[in-house]
Amino acid sequence: METREVDMAIARQIEDGYRRIGESIETLTRPETWEMPADDFVRWKLDLLWRLRDFQTLLLKQFDLEEEGGFIQDVVRLAPQYAARVETLQEEHHKVVADLNHVLNVLKDIRAPSPARTRRLRERFTDVITLFERHESAENRLLQDVYFQDYGSGD
Repeated sequence: METREVDMAIARQIEDGYRRIGESIETLTRPETWEMPADDFVRWKLDLLWRLRDFQTLLLKQFDLEEEGGFIQDVVRLAPQYAARVETLQEEHHKVVADLNHVLNVLKDIRAPSPARTRRLRERFTDVITLFERHESAENRLLQDVYFQDYGSGD
């Protein structure tokens, strides 16, 4: 496979990953996802735990594609002046994952139905999503700065 074909395959994987992450976020942010039934706490907890773990796996794979698939290397190669921004984005990958791990650990510690704890947990998860969305916006701005520079024309 030529380099260009590999780049396009990775780009398609990244695009597919974003789509799947978006679908997962849509499901996980629905109010009913966080509604704890009084009669089947264990089933609810396991279902939410597994959905969050699936989401975590999607994020980890996406971050791997960005970091190891050439995206980051291309940005630094084409625009070395943005190396610090790239480093910040990579650090944010770790923060998003660490914050999501915290949500998972808190959920695992909930041993009985507790609407107050569930509400706080949902707020923490919402914070993770907000961080991820800000991170994605910063990545998009970086890509625009690198690949879509407006050199303008003389007026």
